[in-house]
Amino acid sequence: MEQTHRNSNQFLRKKVKNIEFDAHNYSPAIIIKYELESAMQNLEGASLASPSKRCKKIIQLKDLNERVDTLALARHILQVCPIIPECKIRELERILYHLQKRHNSDTYKSNINLSTECLDITLTSRASMNNIEDYIEMLYDEVPEKTKAAALFLELSQNHGKLQQLIENEVLMGALVRVLRDDWKKSFELATNILTMLYNFSIYTNFHQILAHHKIGSLSIQIVDYGLKRWEAWKVEACQSDECTTRRLNLAIRKQQQLIAVCLNLLLNLAEDIKVEMKMVNRQIVPLLSKCIQDRDAVLSLLLCATSFLLKLSIYVENKEALINGRIMESISSLFPIKNGTLRHRAVQLLFNLSFIPSLRDQMVSVGFISHIAPLIDDRSALKLLYQLSINDDAKAMITYTDALQNLMRILLTNNCSNIVKAILINITLEKRNAQLLCGNDGEGLNLLIDAALSQKDQLLLKIIRNIAIHSGPTQAMFSKWAIRFLEIVVDKKHEKGLDLFAFECLGIVNQLTSVDWALLAEQVSLIPWIENNLKGQLKSQSDQLLQVIILCGTMARQLNAARLIVPLTDQLIELLTAHQEDDEIVIQIIYIFYAILTHEELSESIMGGSAQIGAYLIDLMHDKNVPIRAICDRALSIIAEHSEEWARKMDTERFRWHNLQWLEMVAEGNSVTSSDSIISGSTDIYSEVFGAEDILGDASPDISITLMVAITIAWSNSNVRQACIGAIICGLCILFLIGSVSITRSLILTAAAWLSVFSFFSLISTVISLSVTQKPSINYTYGFARAPVLAVFATTV
Repeated sequence: MEQTHRNSNQFLRKKVKNIEFDAHNYSPAIIIKYELESAMQNLEGASLASPSKRCKKIIQLKDLNERVDTLALARHILQVCPIIPECKIRELERILYHLQKRHNSDTYKSNINLSTECLDITLTSRASMNNIEDYIEMLYDEVPEKTKAAALFLELSQNHGKLQQLIENEVLMGALVRVLRDDWKKSFELATNILTMLYNFSIYTNFHQILAHHKIGSLSIQIVDYGLKRWEAWKVEACQSDECTTRRLNLAIRKQQQLIAVCLNLLLNLAEDIKVEMKMVNRQIVPLLSKCIQDRDAVLSLLLCATSFLLKLSIYVENKEALINGRIMESISSLFPIKNGTLRHRAVQLLFNLSFIPSLRDQMVSVGFISHIAPLIDDRSALKLLYQLSINDDAKAMITYTDALQNLMRILLTNNCSNIVKAILINITLEKRNAQLLCGNDGEGLNLLIDAALSQKDQLLLKIIRNIAIHSGPTQAMFSKWAIRFLEIVVDKKHEKGLDLFAFECLGIVNQLTSVDWALLAEQVSLIPWIENNLKGQLKSQSDQLLQVIILCGTMARQLNAARLIVPLTDQLIELLTAHQEDDEIVIQIIYIFYAILTHEELSESIMGGSAQIGAYLIDLMHDKNVPIRAICDRALSIIAEHSEEWARKMDTERFRWHNLQWLEMVAEGNSVTSSDSIISGSTDIYSEVFGAEDILGDASPDISITLMVAITIAWSNSNVRQACIGAIICGLCILFLIGSVSITRSLILTAAAWLSVFSFFSLISTVISLSVTQKPSINYTYGFARAPVLAVFATTV
């Protein structure tokens, strides 16, 4: 391609040749290299000189994404850059396609929407440290010159060896900060260049003090705050504008996002100092970061930076309240599903840190993170997060509707299964539906799990099996063939001094099995002697093993044939009940054994008629402070009452005594009579059992003075009665005073006042009587109670 320039009698001919295209190493740009020949010719055609030089141009593609038509873009470039011949269009299209694909990869750190009209073609320029003074002078010119100067300084700052010299130039730093503070709203490019240069300084902590001196952090937060507001306003405007205006606004929004991203990267470096980080938190940086990640279509650099910043803040417990109040759960949820691997990994790490705050963990479940995290369990961070979420009961139910259970089971059956996977399964198998899915229709999943647990001697696997065993339904029958195996491990002679942890878990599993034939199993493994030895050997022990042995007895007692084997152990159980009466867990389990035996009609007489006096112990516990103990005692006593009128009378007596205990104690104290109300005594006299004083019940006319004293005491405890009595006394004094005055003065006014006082007095007396009877103000007597003090004051004043 040739270009001709006429100058009087001479012609300057320029010729472009050897054009080459290349993609920029890291920027979305095309590098054009070519040779430029210049030949000066006269009118006769003689060549005067023919200089030649190598040139380079860079075509910046600031807005590029996968939706761009590369062929149309190539044609546009040919139009705006005439040095490119038409024959190079295919090669140019190939370079554009390469940049487009690189842009979509995880390693490319931008996510920019392309507009073919926005194409910036710039000539390369080389900045020099020798021209710093000239560049500083440019900062005092108009915005275009300031932008060019900022770009030159940015180029210098890319060489980190020159950063020390640049930042120590006080004139330069002062001018840059002044320009940034005054003109950052006028030009995106100017602000971005200066902030990027400051970001290069912030990489090194040695320069943080200088940046703090110029208040760069405060200015950056101000820029982010204003930028987010402008971003939101432009988004609203774009939704209401035509296509052309919307395109321009979207481009402006992208540039605004890039500017915010640079500010956040700068702030993130400055936040390495914990004190500076706390100042940022106090300046409400968390809500700003939350807004930055609300739009999943924002530039990737902004999303990465904001997520990284939140990840750093989530490490310190001091930021807990700020994170809770920042409403970041809704913002993070808007990012999912995330295609970019780096952003997804950071988001999951952030969620994992936040999951240690219970309120935020519940929010994660409520906004539906389970469905997003479950498919990512091959990532260790996602696996740990899923464990945290599985603590929540609602999350256990949600996991049922994902593929997590199958994937976890697949990982579990491999040799390199981590404890995290087992811990998740321990949690989620507490949900009945999850346990059924894990077992499968034919129990094959359960069989594989038990085989693995027994072969590997793995306690965590046994905990999973134990949680499956607690559920009723078809899964219970799947344990039938394994019950004997677990019991053999439990009763093994090597465990005579105590069960190890593995055998202890096996005992916990069999304690949950209700569908097996316990009488047959007890005979096969000599279970009753083993239970008896453990009950005797641990009479005063507080071990968990004793509790599990008692639970085993309760499970067996639910079946008639097995319950017959437990009846001879009743005396030992009573001794345990006495020895561990402060341990509510052991107490309730022993009572449950009695209740289970009593449900078998043919065995109830055998345990009620013995020397153990089970009924008496149940009656003593029927008013225990522990609600479950009271509930099961009531159920057991109801069964006893159906079969024995004597015990029914004793129960009625105890209930009557309990409900009237305070009144009985007051009466007993007034007569100085001590009651003897032992329920376990053999007396058949109900009244002597309850009161222990026949003369009180036999006297039809109790002492009137005592009754009156009690009544007055009860009435006086009412604050309204006290107020009414005081008012009545005052009115009475007023009446006496006024009657005396009337007898002397014969005044009609004082006579009226006396009558008012009399009316007030009787109103208050009626109020006292009504309150003494009803123990509360009555509507019928409200008039007297409310008006009497007013009348009394009026009368006294007169």
